[in-house]
Amino acid sequence: MKNIIRKTVSALVAFFCLFTSCKGSGENYPTHFLLTGEVDSPVTFCISSPEYTNLAQFGKDRLDSLNRLLRHISVTVSVKDNGTETVLSIDQEPLVFFEEKNDIHLETTELTQKDQKEKDVEKDEFSAFLDERYFVLNHLMDGLYPVFCKVADSFPELSGKSSATLNFSGFGKSVRRTTIQFPAEYVSERFPAVLTQLCDNQSARTYIEQLMFQGSQKIVLLYDQNDNLLRINYDGTVGTSADEMRRVSIVWKCMRNAEHIKDSLTIKTPAVTGYNRDNVSYERDLDISDSENHKLKWDYQLDQKKEKVKTKIRYTGDLNSVDTNISGKISYNVKGDSIPEHSMIIKSGMEKEKEAEYAGTLEITNKTGKIVTSSVISGFSICNSIYSSEQKTEQDGVQIKLKDIQIQDDRDIPEDVIRTLIRKMITLPEEDTEFLRKDIPDEIWTIMTNH
Repeated sequence: MKNIIRKTVSALVAFFCLFTSCKGSGENYPTHFLLTGEVDSPVTFCISSPEYTNLAQFGKDRLDSLNRLLRHISVTVSVKDNGTETVLSIDQEPLVFFEEKNDIHLETTELTQKDQKEKDVEKDEFSAFLDERYFVLNHLMDGLYPVFCKVADSFPELSGKSSATLNFSGFGKSVRRTTIQFPAEYVSERFPAVLTQLCDNQSARTYIEQLMFQGSQKIVLLYDQNDNLLRINYDGTVGTSADEMRRVSIVWKCMRNAEHIKDSLTIKTPAVTGYNRDNVSYERDLDISDSENHKLKWDYQLDQKKEKVKTKIRYTGDLNSVDTNISGKISYNVKGDSIPEHSMIIKSGMEKEKEAEYAGTLEITNKTGKIVTSSVISGFSICNSIYSSEQKTEQDGVQIKLKDIQIQDDRDIPEDVIRTLIRKMITLPEEDTEFLRKDIPDEIWTIMTNH
């Protein structure tokens, strides 16, 4: 049950990012938080009355009794730039308040390596994938694109130009090519400093600073007739340490304008020594050129090999916002030598109810292979307002403030939180507490309810 809760929370956060990346969270130009995991403005979403249509460990009667209990529960999550606030309510009565702060400075200056390893272990697989791979790659693409735009003019003595007539479907037609060759000696003496000087973005600068470059490096840039950069090729040996050097090959088709961001990226990274690899194929497309029909799609595929263990991950999304309706689907699939294939599918549909507020349903399905292990559907709404502290203090509910909460097992859930929830749940109608009463003798239940 704890694993289901953890995966559900991760899925909800992911889907929240998906919906706030389009005009569902307002009518302004949509930033692509979905791709970076960051929000520009406060947003609140609510999950209410979840109902499991399938739960592998429960039969129909047990599942029905669980759903009768869950229909009383709702969770409201307010997401801001400095963290999240979560309020758990039963029958609209706020009972527990969880707070999680984002303190990047604290994490980078006071977290020891041991603490970091323990923190990483606490992450579930999907959250780790988003934080350590997907969001990182999107940040780098946004930060490094301007760097490549400056490269040709920054190294004229190392550059050569030629004509190049090539068609790139969905991106445009190139007319010229610039090739930049960095000799091994130049790389040894001046890298990565000459590249970090081109960075407008601190995260891109930090990333390049920690890289080691070995031998000659080559960059090929192709432009259209309007001098827009259409394709970037990079080849060179690079890594984060002497033991982790890779022969990196990148082919990156790209398009940027005020209403359309589109990328097709292929990264191949065979190890210099051994057979390890982390190959990535990634496409993303955010198109708001039609004011009545905003679209966002992505397809991330990882082909990884560590020693003798192979793993493949695919993460896809398809979102459409047409007039006052929003619909979307994301899918996360993992298969490998050391783990059984498993996947998570998230679907939602919403309609605009009032200004900057949408409501509908959210469905999350988990599978092992082709077998559905869980499927839950709930009410789902999202708006631009924040469930304020003043609103919380006006309620009679008990507030339990926690920092950096991680639900890993029962001992990580404070006893006062459990007592608060149980005290409220046992006051619900008898039919709806059947799930809690199972296997508890009547005389014990009577003592509990009369306490």
